[in-house]
Amino acid sequence: MVRASERPQHLVFPTRQRQLRRYLQRACGRLADATQQNLKSLMGRHLMQRRGLYARALKTNDVRTALLVLKDEALLEGLYPATKIAASANEELYPHNYESGPPLSREERFERLLAATDREDQVELRLLEQVTPIRTLRIPDTMLPKLMLDMCALMYVGEQLDHASMVFLASIESARDPSREAWSLIADVHGYRFKIGMAGWQLFTDSLGVDGIKLVKANHFGSALELCSDILY
Repeated sequence: MVRASERPQHLVFPTRQRQLRRYLQRACGRLADATQQNLKSLMGRHLMQRRGLYARALKTNDVRTALLVLKDEALLEGLYPATKIAASANEELYPHNYESGPPLSREERFERLLAATDREDQVELRLLEQVTPIRTLRIPDTMLPKLMLDMCALMYVGEQLDHASMVFLASIESARDPSREAWSLIADVHGYRFKIGMAGWQLFTDSLGVDGIKLVKANHFGSALELCSDILY
C-alpha cells in the first residue's frame, strides 16, 4: 500500500474540506459553462434548421407546413405557456388553452404587433398570432351594425373636413397670387366634392331611416364641419 506522501504529485488529493469544496465548485462551474454553451449551440442549430424549412415551405407555397414549423419553433423557444393540449377538433388551429395566461402581457404583445406590422415581419406576426389568446365576447347582435354605422360617420366627417380644408387653403393661395389659376381650380374641385359628399351622405342615411345630421353630431363634437356645410353647400 502506497502512502500519501509517496504518491505522485498529480495523485495527491487535498484533505481539507474547504479546499475540496472549492475544487468541487470550480469543477461544477466549468461543467455548467460547457453545458450552457452546448445548449446555446444546439438551440441555434435547431432554429437555423427550422427557419430553413420555413423558407422552403414558403417558397413552395406550402402554408400548412410553414405554420407547423412556426408552431414548433415557438414551442422550442418557450413562447407557449405550459398548459395542456386541447382535445377538441375545433381547437386544432389553437391547440393550447390560456387559463394560466399567455407568456407576454397584452400590452407587450400589442407593442410587438405594432412594431412587426411597421417592419412587415411576417414571421413575428404569425408567432404573435399563435401566442395570442382568442377571446369570445358576448354583445347584442345589433351592436356590430351600430358600430359600423358610427365608423361610416367618422369616415364621412374626415373626408368632408379634408375637402373643406383644401377649399379654404386653395382660396387663400389664390387670393395671395391670382395668377396661379391652379389654386382656383383646386378650390372648385374640392368644393364640388364636398357638396357631393353631403348629398351622398343624406341619401345613404335616408335609405336606412337614420337622421344623418344627428348621427354625425353623435360621433363628431367639433363645429368646423357644420360651419363649412353652411358656407359651401
